[in-house]
Amino acid sequence: MASPDVTILDVGHGNCAVIRDHDHVVVVDGGTGTTLLQFLASEGISVVDVVLVSHADRDHIVGVTTLLSQQDITVGSVYVNPDPRDGDVWLEFRQALADARRRNGTIPIPHLNINDSAELVFDDVQLEVIHPDPISVLATPQGRDTDGHQLTANRISAVLRLLFQGEPQVLFTGDVDQVGLTQSIARFRSAVAPVLVFPHHGGGSGANGRSFARQLCELVQPTRVVFSIGRSPANPQPAIVEGVREASPDIYIGCTQLSSRCAAILPMTAATHLLALAAAGRARNSCCLGTVQISLNAGPSGPSKESHDAFVDLFADALCRT
Repeated sequence: MASPDVTILDVGHGNCAVIRDHDHVVVVDGGTGTTLLQFLASEGISVVDVVLVSHADRDHIVGVTTLLSQQDITVGSVYVNPDPRDGDVWLEFRQALADARRRNGTIPIPHLNINDSAELVFDDVQLEVIHPDPISVLATPQGRDTDGHQLTANRISAVLRLLFQGEPQVLFTGDVDQVGLTQSIARFRSAVAPVLVFPHHGGGSGANGRSFARQLCELVQPTRVVFSIGRSPANPQPAIVEGVREASPDIYIGCTQLSSRCAAILPMTAATHLLALAAAGRARNSCCLGTVQISLNAGPSGPSKESHDAFVDLFADALCRT
């Protein structure tokens, strides 16, 4: 394959990324819909070595269920923390995982915590699990942590840092909230990374959003923040963007799709700055940054900041430009 890379897919409201290093393919969450499958097909990928599921919310796990159901794709192993809510989404995921295990020998690994980092090394790529810790996972989302806080699926959402040749590259934060940030990330590990995929799509964190965003960006020290969103007025919240800017006024902010808060009317013509990769917003011209691809040994890839800025400048109310 070409240069090792990470692709942050525009899946609308949700999260999904694909990491490639020489002969290995790792998927982090699956979003919803078929964008992940479209990307894998376009890249000729039929074997996924590892899938990491941050938590069992539908906008992170439904696409993984769809992936596991494909007859022509083999998944080696799936790391996921058990979710006792056991609704239809979780049941369908477990059924698909059981089918993939019978069909292809897919290995279910019912844990994803800081003890797993040593296993997640692929050639020059390492995925470091920064959160949750194994003690919190034992409580599950229906229990309390050892400090007495009620746990939720978001609170113990996995946070993963991608390193290439030992150097931090991207921090995937799932839907981690203020308690997760304060009690686990800041306590146990460094979380510095140049690219931050912001938690909870730039939505509520269960705390003061502005303070949360500022604290997180001061911890991570990113030069680029990506909000993985759909066409909704809800995300990213203005207070979140303000907090990001307070931490670093020159930070490069991009949303995968155009929030209706920023652009009430979609462009009439297709955007020219987008990469020629699968993106959920492409069909209706709702992409903003769209799908992002970062070369791990050649520096930033596309879309370029200049071309994206030129596109965003057409929308005077864009949060990222104020």
